[in-house]
Amino acid sequence: MADVQPENGYTKIANELLEVIQDFKFSQNQLKLILVVWRNTYGWNRKECELSLSYIEKTTNLDRKRANATLKSLIDGKVFIEFDKGSATRPKIIGFNKNYDEWEIPKYKNGSGETTTSCQNDTSGNTTTTTSGQNATTTSGHSATHKRNNKEILNKNVVVDSHDPGFYERTIIQKYMQLAAIGGFDISEIEKIAVRQVRKDGVPLEKALELLSECFANYKPKHSRDRINSFNYCATYILNRYFNEKEGEKYGQNNIRSFKRTSKSNTKPTTEPIFGEVVGRLPRRNQPTKIPMP
Repeated sequence: MADVQPENGYTKIANELLEVIQDFKFSQNQLKLILVVWRNTYGWNRKECELSLSYIEKTTNLDRKRANATLKSLIDGKVFIEFDKGSATRPKIIGFNKNYDEWEIPKYKNGSGETTTSCQNDTSGNTTTTTSGQNATTTSGHSATHKRNNKEILNKNVVVDSHDPGFYERTIIQKYMQLAAIGGFDISEIEKIAVRQVRKDGVPLEKALELLSECFANYKPKHSRDRINSFNYCATYILNRYFNEKEGEKYGQNNIRSFKRTSKSNTKPTTEPIFGEVVGRLPRRNQPTKIPMP
């Protein structure tokens, strides 16, 4: 059973936004993307976030073409603010425009009886390429072909995302905040520098997460208020453990090779005498011959 508690993290958002968004004719894909942006901005107590197409694909289960079209429709509709257009190697930087009076999205008419459904087509004024292509006859939301394609996309992008600096740092920060029970607030800039240092020193993401959990598991508080309150402590632990393991592997291999060389050269044991060729008991010293007196 899922353990869903605010103590495990929450997103702080104005009730007015939650209420007013129901008045606009957002498509299902657009609502998905809005939730992604809310999670990565308000969820981290910030106004903007990096948003790559591969990350949108992973979190919304949309293919790249639909993800790109949906993102463009929300930017053109002034729901999202594009702070940085990005490039082939750099993701966009997106923010949410909370001034809903500026949104260029059609609204429902009061008393019209129109309701939103999960199979709703895009009515934002753009072409139908911004919708997921779902209709009332589909129950899962995607055909078998779409599911297979999405799985292939996810498999291809796991490695790319894990090496993306923004994805790496967000994943580490989120895991740290969960373990430290910080909640939905962001960490300090000094702690972010420590996160970047872990990445720049070459610790793989999977290994960093493993050692981060180990750091909390091995921490022994001295009293009830003693706890890990900074990622800087975790960064030192992660780097020490990672490089100690690498050194151990390095010297371990060297010792194995050295043992093989010495064991081959010392196949025949030799016994060294103590003095000359005499082994064991020392001979008694000969006493001088006594000459009888005349």
